[in-house]
Amino acid sequence: MRHELHCFTDASTEAYAACIYLRSSWGTSNIVTFIIGKSRLVPIKEQVNLQIPKLELLGALIGNRLLQYVNKNLRLSIKAQVLWTDSQIVLGWYHSSKLLLPFVSRRINEIKQNKTLILRYIPGQYNPADIGTRSDRIDHYDRWLKGPDFLLDNSENWFSMPNNCVYQVETQISSVGEGLSNENTNNKSTLVENEDNINNLDMTSTTELDKEPISDRDSDLEIILKVQAQYFPEETNGIVSNFARSLGLYKDVNGILRCKEKHSGFLMVDQPYKRFLENAEIA
Repeated sequence: MRHELHCFTDASTEAYAACIYLRSSWGTSNIVTFIIGKSRLVPIKEQVNLQIPKLELLGALIGNRLLQYVNKNLRLSIKAQVLWTDSQIVLGWYHSSKLLLPFVSRRINEIKQNKTLILRYIPGQYNPADIGTRSDRIDHYDRWLKGPDFLLDNSENWFSMPNNCVYQVETQISSVGEGLSNENTNNKSTLVENEDNINNLDMTSTTELDKEPISDRDSDLEIILKVQAQYFPEETNGIVSNFARSLGLYKDVNGILRCKEKHSGFLMVDQPYKRFLENAEIA
């Protein structure tokens, strides 16, 4: 028998939520069982200031932590952890190689630490987590407990990201980023201060993965990441500084800073988009 964990996340101006289901399969039969659900209210004083994309990201964050918590405590061999969201912006942030703003970057990086996670798109009208974000949806609690019907179907028939939404995602990321860049990152909101305390559940530990030998390429990447973190701490933490703008910095899939412009103070490699290091560190 194959067991999978499926977590659905959503957010509104009132709350953000996550719910998890166990999908058990053998042969052509599938059974879906509700495991756990969590929701957090958005403080009233924050409801005007916080943008939906940021709340969707917080929903995905607690969903990822909840998945790891359940996976750790469930006495079953879990073959897949799937996180479903109806936010195309969050999906865009997750797959983006661009330099992200600090609030977004920190949370996306934490989600990416779960190496077994699969992030997928679900249309909003099919998302059961929506029930936990709106007080007017309480009459639909049966959908929260039963989960979406499509999980009973073969995975080949599940939802995928619409092809015509790719450009829209990039546009939305840009516009949302402009709005977020005006916030004071030194002043944490009540929501951000308390986001790690999800009803006192210990969901911060990650699932232990089998360690594999580090290849020469992996060693090189680690060295580059350490040097960049030492000399460019703001940029590696996702801060869009004047320096980052002048060089057109962005992060590749390995988290390495790359740039599109030449600069005499750094050694440029990997044409046409270069990663850069301090010359003093190259021997």
